[in-house]
Amino acid sequence: MAGPPIIVVDTGFVLSVAAVPGLAPVLADRWQGRTTWPREVHSELRYRDAKPGKGVPAGLARKALNGAALWLPAPVEIDDDDDLERMLHIARQLGGTDDHAHIGEAAGVILAERHDGVLATEDLAAAQLIRANFGVATTCVTAVLQKLGTDGTWEAADVTAALKGLQAKGRPNVDGINSAAVLDGSWARWRR
Repeated sequence: MAGPPIIVVDTGFVLSVAAVPGLAPVLADRWQGRTTWPREVHSELRYRDAKPGKGVPAGLARKALNGAALWLPAPVEIDDDDDLERMLHIARQLGGTDDHAHIGEAAGVILAERHDGVLATEDLAAAQLIRANFGVATTCVTAVLQKLGTDGTWEAADVTAALKGLQAKGRPNVDGINSAAVLDGSWARWRR
């Protein structure tokens, strides 16, 4: 019998974890030994740290990079030529118009396929395409908050504080969502 799935994280998910005080230690405990991330995500965070913007406030990428050591292993290098070519193809299918757009999600798809894992992403459109085109399951930080709130790990007030942290940092897909919607599941905008 297979154990719990490997969680492969992309850039947006790592940024959202950094926006929620106290979430990284919980994930370190809950997902111990079950997370991975591609080097492309690490590189994008370094780039976003040097050049904030495009929905990433100054300092958030640095916080994400510093906090990643708590709950993520060393990034995985994808160096097989066929995988690299496929990664560019996947990125283009996700809407990438150059060699960098959607490369983190594309690398995440390859790792999720390799490990029969779940891709944690905050990109709604990419998540839909990933599930439809590649059969890779997806999740997001709001789904994680729902699980923490319904299994008793966090109280409703903790979920509210997490949502406020996400909203304050301009993270996607959380505007207009409150803790009641997270806890009862009515927040879901796409199937996980």
